[in-house]
Amino acid sequence: MRNIVSGILSLIQHNQTLETNFEKFRPTKCPHCGKSGLWYHGRYNRKADHENSGSASLNPVTIPRFYCPHCQHTCSVLPESAQ
Repeated sequence: MRNIVSGILSLIQHNQTLETNFEKFRPTKCPHCGKSGLWYHGRYNRKADHENSGSASLNPVTIPRFYCPHCQHTCSVLPESAQ
């Protein structure tokens, strides 16, 4: 299941937020069971930049994942720009 972080409207802004304010991506509660305390559970890369190519491309774009120790589900968190 994926969560959307609102207010991140570009891939550049997404990358900057990952570097400077990573906690903005951590969900306050699990989308499956509703409990808090999700752990960072790695990341995966996505080819989301369809506008630029070559050295101007922002690909790969990092998508963080989180794990709920209560229900043992994981969720991904996407920027609003990737909807």
